[in-house]
Amino acid sequence: MNRSKMRLKLEYRDYFKQALTFSWPAGLKSTSADASVIVTQPYGFEQKLTGKAKRVDDRGEVVITYPLVDEGRYAPKPSNEQTLHSEWGMGAYRFELTLKTGRRIVGSGVLRLDPNDFFGEIGGMKLAQVDSLRQFIECCPERPAFIDTTEMGFTIRTLPDRVKTCSVKVDVVDPKRHKRISGPLTLKLNGKVKRYSFDGEKWGPGEFWLRVRVQQGSKAVGPYLIRQIYMETPHRPKRPVSPLRVGHSPQYMVDGWIFSSSTGLQHVPDQLEVVSD
Repeated sequence: MNRSKMRLKLEYRDYFKQALTFSWPAGLKSTSADASVIVTQPYGFEQKLTGKAKRVDDRGEVVITYPLVDEGRYAPKPSNEQTLHSEWGMGAYRFELTLKTGRRIVGSGVLRLDPNDFFGEIGGMKLAQVDSLRQFIECCPERPAFIDTTEMGFTIRTLPDRVKTCSVKVDVVDPKRHKRISGPLTLKLNGKVKRYSFDGEKWGPGEFWLRVRVQQGSKAVGPYLIRQIYMETPHRPKRPVSPLRVGHSPQYMVDGWIFSSSTGLQHVPDQLEVVSD
């Protein structure tokens, strides 16, 4: 039989499982076939899944464990010479399915999934992109840009009305070098907000990605939930060279700058008064 080009659809089963469905390839008498699925999430990370495609009446389906926790990356679309203004988008999921019997490919198909489809509507109008209906993890850096500290703090929990508990691994990557620079932390999440942090002192300034990935047992499943953060070199006032030569003129000691170290001192405003000498 010739390879069949299949039109794919995605059926939502639950927060963890999805099903790719298609018309069963004509001429394929078997009720099952080996399936491989390559999924690319909106942020570009790619995962390859394998399993069995099963025939149900005249159609086939492949059930995959793939929680849709990547809400999409709001960024400029690829440049188009015909476009007179900048266009922005959320990116897309890409599912590529290949069916085999033995070593022979008997069917294949590609599905593009827009994460905008996961946001609700009122009167036919899309709601703001703030609560994906497929999301069950709430993760938020304490601030989008860390300027005066190298401690990168974030809070995380499950949305308990959707998924009460789950395990995740959290790390930080440098997207320019495609390299992990901190983590991973293995966390057990529930509906209670918890705070964690990474030490970013050696990262340097720039954009970094906080990544959260669901764990089932010892296996990572699905895409990364990404949060973009920015680090700047924190301002540290220069300390005086020791010993500091104060000369013969009065010095205002309004803070701890003049001391190389101090213990038990408090700096409080006080009125100056002239003394006899």
